[in-house]
Amino acid sequence: MGRKGRTVLVVDDDRINRSLLSKLLEHEGYEARTAVNGREALVALAEESFAAVLLDIVMPEVDGMEVLRTLRGDPRLWRIPVIVISAVDEIDSIVACLDLGADDYVQKPFDPVLLRARLNACLARGQFHDLEVEYQKLLEEQGAELEELRNAAQGQATMLEGEARQARGAVLVAGVDGLADLLARIPPVQALRRLSDLHDAVGAVLGRFGGVIADVTAGRVTVVFEGPAPADVALAAAQALGAELDTAVLDWAIGVALGDVALGPAGDGVVALGPAVERAVWLCQHAGGHGGTLVDADIASASSQVTEVHLASAGTGRAPATAFRLVPPDGPGDRQRPGPSGDPPAGAPST
Repeated sequence: MGRKGRTVLVVDDDRINRSLLSKLLEHEGYEARTAVNGREALVALAEESFAAVLLDIVMPEVDGMEVLRTLRGDPRLWRIPVIVISAVDEIDSIVACLDLGADDYVQKPFDPVLLRARLNACLARGQFHDLEVEYQKLLEEQGAELEELRNAAQGQATMLEGEARQARGAVLVAGVDGLADLLARIPPVQALRRLSDLHDAVGAVLGRFGGVIADVTAGRVTVVFEGPAPADVALAAAQALGAELDTAVLDWAIGVALGDVALGPAGDGVVALGPAVERAVWLCQHAGGHGGTLVDADIASASSQVTEVHLASAGTGRAPATAFRLVPPDGPGDRQRPGPSGDPPAGAPST
């Protein structure tokens, strides 16, 4: 067990005992801090982090039992290992401290070998407890992720078993910008590994926000969000998806539009058709990649984190009349990279 940088607090009103314990600890590779009574110890514990405490029982002002009682009642400090220091004739006090939650004890005069063994055992138990807590936290996080994925899979399965229907929803299209260039630069196997980042990110976001995957190609995924506030959900999903994709080694783009969607099973998957789908695809294609998200006017009305942009082909064919760039939560300076020709940088005002 590495001890460098691990600090032990020595609490004893006897100067000789403090000095002796400090030298023993430093000889073993620990750093030592001292306190002359319980009140000073509590101040030190509130201000610094300690790997363990060597605590004398009998002290003026605030004794060791009161310090121990305070430690075990504090949610920030209760896990710090405490070894009480006692005289040979203080057996009743030792038992009382163990009942209060002390981890071990040493008696005066100190045996260096015994002190080292008991201190190392206490710290090892503390490390094991920390690992156990982290493992439990990991299990809970994985359980939550599995539940989210299960819910998303159930929604997809329900759609596959249902009938085609017309609904008003928000369509999110996420794609890889410059897929042809990517395939030209690197071997196909490497490109597939990078493209899997897009599909993994979409799967993670679906688990959190729901939605139905309505179309999947190598470089693009279409998701439809229904419900009472599909624009709000789609905006939140776009922000979350952008954060996920920021860690991927590829340029990405997202388009989001609101409108009527024909949604239903087709073959082994789900298909979405309608003007909102076409607008979302167009917005994705013109978002500029590099972490760009464009939304139509109906989606933009649900957010204050958008800025209108000028696109030369807006309002023609299936293109929306106006387009808005979704600004990252940390401000427009986060992704000030140019889009395609004629597009301003993300967050730039329209001209």
